[in-house]
Amino acid sequence: MAEGDFDVSFLADVVRAKLDSSANINRNLPRIPASRLGASLHWNNAQWDVDVEWLEVSSQNDTADFELATRGYSDLSFSIKRNFSFDGMELSAFLHGKNLTDDEQRHHSSIVKDFAPAPGRRFEVGLRVQF
Repeated sequence: MAEGDFDVSFLADVVRAKLDSSANINRNLPRIPASRLGASLHWNNAQWDVDVEWLEVSSQNDTADFELATRGYSDLSFSIKRNFSFDGMELSAFLHGKNLTDDEQRHHSSIVKDFAPAPGRRFEVGLRVQF
């Protein structure tokens, strides 16, 4: 087994916000984020850096007046990076994969969520040189 550091992280967050009013009106505030639950795995050593993240976002139906609800979605992402050193330079080659589930993601807190969802499945490949 390769040596290195291994980390596991979990996250959960819930936001519930209402107007403090006794009037018989819709007391929900606008653009309150949906509840989220997630986990990530991270492993690295001197040459490699690997991340895998899973995020489950609930639907948001507690909406303010004139605000549309958003559906829930799942998000799977990964990142792998290889580090090289030569002649006093540091070189990193990387590959990132984002929204691998290709779910339509509309972040409820976004002001443009009704017009433009977050990007779909995508990959990034690159090199970084430090000298």
